Amino acid sequence: MESQRPNAKTRRVMVGAVPVGKGAPCAVQSMLNAAADDVTANLAQIERLAEAGCEIVRMAIRANHASIRSKPYARHHRFPWSPTFISMPI
Repeated sequence: MESQRPNAKTRRVMVGAVPVGKGAPCAVQSMLNAAADDVTANLAQIERLAEAGCEIVRMAIRANHASIRSKPYARHHRFPWSPTFISMPI
C-alpha cells in the first residue's frame, strides 16, 4: 500500500527573474560540469544550456578554489550569477 503525503509547504524565492517554490512552475535547471577555472568551457556550456531552454544554471566551486574570479561569469547576461561554494576532500 502506498502512502500519500501532501507536498511540503515551501516559500517562494527568486533566482534572478525565475520564481522557485510555493506553486511556481518547475524551472529547467542544470549544473555546469567543466573545471571551475575553465571560464571558456563554462561560458560555452551556459550558452548551450540557454539555447536548450535552461532557466537556472548552477556551478559548484571547491572551497580550495574559492579564489576563482567570478567577474567573467557575472558579466554573462543570460543568467544571474550566484556561485555555490562547497567543501570536498581532495
